[in-house]
Amino acid sequence: MNYANVASHILDNIGGKQNVLTSTICMTRLRISLSNSALVNEDEISALDSVLGIVPRGDHGIEIVFGPAVVDQVYQSFALLIGTKNNEATPPERPHGAMRVHISPARRQSFTAQAHALMGTTKQKAHSGTHNLGDSASTAAQDFGAHDDISSLVAALDSVQSSRTNASFPSARTHAAQTQRVAHKKILVLNGPNINMLGIREPHIYGAQTYADLINLCHDEAGKLGFEECNCYQSNHEGDLVDEIQHAYGIYDGIILNPGAYTHTSIALLDALKAVQIPCIEVHISAVDTREDFRKVSYVRQACFETITGMGLDGYRQAIQSMAHHLSH
Repeated sequence: MNYANVASHILDNIGGKQNVLTSTICMTRLRISLSNSALVNEDEISALDSVLGIVPRGDHGIEIVFGPAVVDQVYQSFALLIGTKNNEATPPERPHGAMRVHISPARRQSFTAQAHALMGTTKQKAHSGTHNLGDSASTAAQDFGAHDDISSLVAALDSVQSSRTNASFPSARTHAAQTQRVAHKKILVLNGPNINMLGIREPHIYGAQTYADLINLCHDEAGKLGFEECNCYQSNHEGDLVDEIQHAYGIYDGIILNPGAYTHTSIALLDALKAVQIPCIEVHISAVDTREDFRKVSYVRQACFETITGMGLDGYRQAIQSMAHHLSH
């Protein structure tokens, strides 16, 4: 691949060097802020074989998704073309719209569990009348069940994620004063390895409730307390969790984190939490401090203002309540 040609093609289709304010990279993404986003030709950029996806970021930026081995090389060539405009210092604007990317087979199982869970959540909310969902999510869910291939999976995730993110919580709340204080707050619930296997994984320790039950609980509690948004994400991969913590900067007001086994091994997650300085609560379904000796070690704990263990899925409810109290004072 000629990385210089790729970088040049991108620059030509975002309005040239004079339209670039800043640029940076994040794992697999070339992130660019622009003076005039109307000059972006997304069709031309997406036509590049090396581009996996493209999404607008706020009103003045875009993110172009490459493979991790490609983005570094493209960025080096891009930086040479634009000079020193690689000094993004302000919190990035939130991405707008859905983005489709290729999913590697190694990560298929984790995404499959999330798709089933999210679609289960959507069906329940649609049945209860909480959200007015269009036909797209239902169609995507049916396609996913019928074919179970990558394209259907991504379509299902996109449709369900879009429905969930754009829906507002009901306005009638019990705790009016606290609701008012957290009405514009957003929280991110991050779960690490094997949480997608809830209901299957050692039920005598982790219980019989599923990952879909966990998502329902978090959305329900966040809605009752008046949060504007509660976004749930699970991955079996350490780098994905680091990415989500970094992407939360400037977007989310609080993080609820169950790192799973990475609790006991990941300095990277600790460093990410320290970097973004977003209030964080550590949650564990089981009473980890009373289990094997290695589970008594938590690297992330020093970046969290509270730790909740041994309460099952109710620990997430307690964490969301504690986060609401913390953010409202």
